[in-house]
Amino acid sequence: MATPSTSSVVLTHLWPEISQGEWLRGKDHYSGYSSYMHEELSVLMNDQNADFFALNQSSQIALLIGKLRSETQDITRPHALHIARSILPPRTQSSDERLMRSVDAAVRIWLTIDISSLDLHRLGMLTWHSTRTLSDIITSHFNSLETEPQRGVKPDTQQLQIDPESITADYLIKYHGYSLLWTNNLALHLTIDWKHRTITVYEHKIVLYNHLRFSTANHIIPDTILEEAIDTLNLLFPSQNDSTKRLLTKHKKPFYGLGFCNRSRKLNISDYSVWRSRVADLVFISKGPPVGIQQLRLDRTGENLLQFATFWIATAVGIFTLASIALGVASVVYSVKAYDIGQKQYQVAVWQFCLDLAQASEDVRRGNNRWGELCFDNNGGV
Repeated sequence: MATPSTSSVVLTHLWPEISQGEWLRGKDHYSGYSSYMHEELSVLMNDQNADFFALNQSSQIALLIGKLRSETQDITRPHALHIARSILPPRTQSSDERLMRSVDAAVRIWLTIDISSLDLHRLGMLTWHSTRTLSDIITSHFNSLETEPQRGVKPDTQQLQIDPESITADYLIKYHGYSLLWTNNLALHLTIDWKHRTITVYEHKIVLYNHLRFSTANHIIPDTILEEAIDTLNLLFPSQNDSTKRLLTKHKKPFYGLGFCNRSRKLNISDYSVWRSRVADLVFISKGPPVGIQQLRLDRTGENLLQFATFWIATAVGIFTLASIALGVASVVYSVKAYDIGQKQYQVAVWQFCLDLAQASEDVRRGNNRWGELCFDNNGGV
């Protein structure tokens, strides 16, 4: 079973240029990448998978990565198999399939790109055919992103300036209802699911930065791709931005402390080539109307003024209408109550009259002609 110490063994072979002091100072920056390596190594080192991988120890994978990284020429599959076979213990036999699975795992850990010698048709997976070099399949994939269709941004707007505030991941989440899916696979970076409103983001900024800092002779991933990947992360997650810091802290992603990685924040679509179409799509999202409760607020640019005014005018009319209905109902209720009171007063008057009449009849019967004295004089006149 893989342990955190096994991940550190691979890290030291991956970037031997990094001093022990730098490892200690920046260990938090590697926490996410270490977790990813731990997951990959756990699969290799699982006893149930012993028949699938020829190299299944962290020290063997670390050595394989170190050898692949130090190659001065581009790497073909047969050459990678030769290097992997040289790491096997003496007099150990293994099939090419088992060795190649170990190579695939080592390359995934090294480059954080899902590469396989098997044609599995998995989303974001690059198939390494025997006739192509490792650099070739990587470059071909990222070159293909340049011709992706764009949604909503026309060709004549390629010089479009990007608003620095509305393009942040935090803004897209709050105002446009999108959520983030984090990936270990650079090939899936900035994939947008329009139906479910998700943006897939590559999370290992430290890996991109170290590949740039300690570029190898074979340049498996071209520097232009590494640089632009960093630029897109700087675009969505700018340094010295409190909301971005809170967002990354919430998602437990440690790369905020890396800053801009010695690069400026690119705020023009023309600054991007590999991910231009996807950046343009993000700009398109940022310029759309707010969704959810945020549509009740006027945004910074005022572009949702019509929706804002329509909602609040309709709300005011609705409140006025409800108030009018409530007052009308109250008036009817009070009228009914007043009528009831009048009816009761009338009933009381009738009862009082009846009592007086009864009293008068009783007085006459007893010869107490008090009513006659009141109504007639002594001579019988009125």
